[in-house]
Amino acid sequence: MKNRDLIKKVIKEECEALRECGGMLDANIDKAVAAISALAGKLIISGIGKSGLIAQKIASTFSSTGTPALFLHPAEAGHGELGLIKKGDLVFLISFSGEQREFGYFYSYCSKNGIGIISLTANRNSTLFKRSDIPVLLPLKKELSVMDYVPTLSSVLTLALGDAIAIAVAKTKKFTPEDFGALHPGGSLGQVLNMKVNEVMHRGKEIPFLKKTDKLKDILYAVSSHRLGLGIVADNGKKLLGVITDGDIRRIFEKYGRDAFEMTAGKIMTKRPKTAEQAMSLKEAVRIMEDGKITVLPVLSFRNGSVCGVIHMHDILSGGF
Repeated sequence: MKNRDLIKKVIKEECEALRECGGMLDANIDKAVAAISALAGKLIISGIGKSGLIAQKIASTFSSTGTPALFLHPAEAGHGELGLIKKGDLVFLISFSGEQREFGYFYSYCSKNGIGIISLTANRNSTLFKRSDIPVLLPLKKELSVMDYVPTLSSVLTLALGDAIAIAVAKTKKFTPEDFGALHPGGSLGQVLNMKVNEVMHRGKEIPFLKKTDKLKDILYAVSSHRLGLGIVADNGKKLLGVITDGDIRRIFEKYGRDAFEMTAGKIMTKRPKTAEQAMSLKEAVRIMEDGKITVLPVLSFRNGSVCGVIHMHDILSGGF
């Protein structure tokens, strides 16, 4: 087998394992998300070997999405580091086999101090599964077919499930891009969110202006060619009259069929849309988009209220301006 074919086979098996995993999760995954979401203290994540490396990454994901978390090596736990775990904390233990003897330190300490344990293991009959308050079963029986003695699929699934739980917790806690930026002031998103709307907005010829009398053919061209997901309906002085999103266009076609081509922008547009002001912070603009469940905003001039730009959530998140 050529190396490229072997690599393709490995990736295919990993993808298949991930696909199967998504359909085999039980109700304990919901209990784990609920417990972590309600957590008043820290999330202590532990594992050893490959599971330990994955646990470190998962701890980092939780911390960066609003849940204080830290990695604690199980061997260090038995030499004084158990003191890091306090009332109100929650322990998250990760092991494919579920039989790490070093986890014994956690079992006894958590039991004595009333601290809950969540686990992620592939072995339903393991000590870890039985000693956990919320055991999450990793739906995997074997590793890669081409090398079944090396931790591969188990690492992929563990990382995927850990990240998925962290994201579910963040969504439950209504964690926002603004919150993410506040926790990453040295990162690109953190720096972006501290900027003003007029520093990153699309302007000039990048704005898809429309007249009230434009027919659907012109609307389609303006919206698709500018790739912002909307058209701005304005008068000759660029005063905002309304907006037409690609979603509006789909709904018009669904309702009127071919007759939609005879409709004008004035008939299709959404009047009094949400807007941003050019001197507004990106944090505030993001909040408006999240509250309105939209991804793009017309930007109004602070001088005369005319449309001077457009800002898109994708540009904020990707730094693509």
